[in-house]
Amino acid sequence: MGHGNTATGAFSQFRNTVGDGNAAYGDSALFNNDCGNSNTAIGVAALYQNNCGSGNSALGANAGIGVFGDNNIDIGSPGQGFDSNTIRIGDPFTVQFKTYIARHYRDSRCRRCSSGGQQRSTWHGGFGGAVQKGH
Repeated sequence: MGHGNTATGAFSQFRNTVGDGNAAYGDSALFNNDCGNSNTAIGVAALYQNNCGSGNSALGANAGIGVFGDNNIDIGSPGQGFDSNTIRIGDPFTVQFKTYIARHYRDSRCRRCSSGGQQRSTWHGGFGGAVQKGH
C-alpha cells in the first residue's frame, strides 16, 4: 500500500499499491488510487476515480470524484476528468447565491462591492448550469 499513507473509512485507498503520502478520510475516499502521490481526500468517495494523479486535494462528499489529473483543489465539487492545476469550488448542479472571500472588499478596483465585503455579482449561463461572475 505504498509508504506514509493514512486511510480511514471502509474501502478508502482500496486499490493503492505504490502511491505514497496520501491521506483518505471517508468511505471509498481515493478508492481507485493506484500510483498517485500526495493526495488528500476528505469525504465519502472523495477523489474516488483518481488513479495516478498526484497533488490533489478534495473536501466534501463526492468532491473530485471524477478527477484524474494533477494538482487540483475540489471543494464540494465533483471536478472534471483530466483537470490539472484547477480549483473548483461548489457543485455545478447547486446554485450558490453568495461568495465571501476575506479582505476582498479592500480591492480598490472593485467598484460594485458592498460595505460588508461581499462582492455584488451578476448571473451568466455556463457549463453545467448558472455561474456567478463577479464585477
